[in-house]
Amino acid sequence: MKTRILGFAIVAACLVGCVPSLHELYTEDTLAYDPALVATWEEKDATWVFKGDPNSKSYELLIVEQDEKRGRLENQMEARLVELDGKRYLDLFPRKDVKLNVGNWFSTSLLRAHIFIKTEIREGKLLVAIMSPDIVEKMLEKDPTIIKHEKTEDRVVLTASPKELQEFIKKNTGVKDFFGEPTELKRQEAKPAAK
Repeated sequence: MKTRILGFAIVAACLVGCVPSLHELYTEDTLAYDPALVATWEEKDATWVFKGDPNSKSYELLIVEQDEKRGRLENQMEARLVELDGKRYLDLFPRKDVKLNVGNWFSTSLLRAHIFIKTEIREGKLLVAIMSPDIVEKMLEKDPTIIKHEKTEDRVVLTASPKELQEFIKKNTGVKDFFGEPTELKRQEAKPAAK
């Protein structure tokens, strides 16, 4: 039954080659907040806009993509910055107040899931690298007990607790291609207010 429910659909953000997780990566002791993240970051076909709340150590993230066929696509996410062994990761989670243009039958089968992105701010650039589903799948084929998960028709969904997820990432973050090649987003300077 659990596999069947997970197999219906994972929110669109997870359908582009991420490893979705039912649980968050962060715990109270691993949450971090960096005001340098609060900015607009751009790359060729996407813009990431972070708004932050230092009190709750959380961010609102709007990712705008330009798609040749579908035009402007907006992804509204909740984001948390997680620090594990001196490395930083973003935990992204689709906002629940987003209205998808689908019917009730389809929307009730969607499952909001967390995705984890290795991140670093360096020299005015935000480097983001997504956990590789191919590498995680190969690891699980060799040893299915390394992390709790479910296998759906077309993907692996992590089901481990936050602490177990943290240990899994700390242990494997140095594994070749565990996190894919980083994408560089350039910080956009704030435009001066009109006079």
